[in-house]
Amino acid sequence: MQKIIGISILAALLISSAAFASFSGAFSGVIYAGEEGNNAGKRSLNTQSSSHQNQKTAPASAEDFRGWLTTYKGVSDAEKDVVYGMMENNSSKAEGYFRVACQKGDERGCFQLGLSEISQSDTVGLDRLHDLALNSKNKEIALKSAQLIGAYILDFAPNNKAAISESIEAVLPHAVNGDANSQFIVANLFMISGILADADEMLTKACSNPTASENIMEYCRAGQNVEIIDGDGNIVASAQKETGSCGKL
Repeated sequence: MQKIIGISILAALLISSAAFASFSGAFSGVIYAGEEGNNAGKRSLNTQSSSHQNQKTAPASAEDFRGWLTTYKGVSDAEKDVVYGMMENNSSKAEGYFRVACQKGDERGCFQLGLSEISQSDTVGLDRLHDLALNSKNKEIALKSAQLIGAYILDFAPNNKAAISESIEAVLPHAVNGDANSQFIVANLFMISGILADADEMLTKACSNPTASENIMEYCRAGQNVEIIDGDGNIVASAQKETGSCGKL
C-alpha cells in the first residue's frame, strides 16, 4: 500500500519484531532508558572516536520520530500525513491527517479516511472506498477497498438492494481477475440477490482457486446451506451444495 521511495516510512513502521531486535542491537548504547542504561550508553559512546561522538541518536519516542519526519525529505508531505494519522490516538485528529493526505492525492490517505468515516456510520466512506475499488492505481488498495465494501454490506445491509448492487460492481472485477476472497464475497452477494446461477459459478471458482484461504476451503468442504432472506427476514429460497462437490450450491 505504499509507494517505494528508498525504505518507505510505512514499511519501517510495520517492521517485524525480529528485524526490530536487530536494529535494537545495532543501536545499543545509543538508545537507552533509565540510569543504568544511561551510564552504559555513556561508556559506549566514550569508547568511540571523537568524529562519531556528536552523531545524532535515533528517535527514541513517537514525538521524536514525528519531529524527525517533519524535516525528512525522502517522502512526500501526503505520505507524512498518513503516518501522522496512523500514529494519532485522537480519532478526530487522525481523520484530519487522512483527509489532508487524501486531498493531496494520496490513495492510502483516502483509504484510511474511508475507514474512519465508515466507523462513524458516514456512508461517504463507502462511496470513497467504492471509488478506490474501481479506480485506484494501487492494486492492493483497490482490492482491499472492494473486499471491505462487500464484507461490510453482507454483514450490515444484506437486504439493501441498492447497496448490494454497488458492492457487486466494486468486487466483481477483482473476482474476475482471480482473487479468491473476492470470488467468495461476490458469490455471497449474488446469493442474497437471488442470482443463484452466478452465485454457484463464482463459488465454484473460489473453492477451486489454489490461492483460496483455509477459511474458504473449510466452507467449501462443509457443504453448507446458503439461504435467501427477504426484507422481513423470512427464508424465501435455499440452495445446498451437492455432497462431495466443492463449490456447488
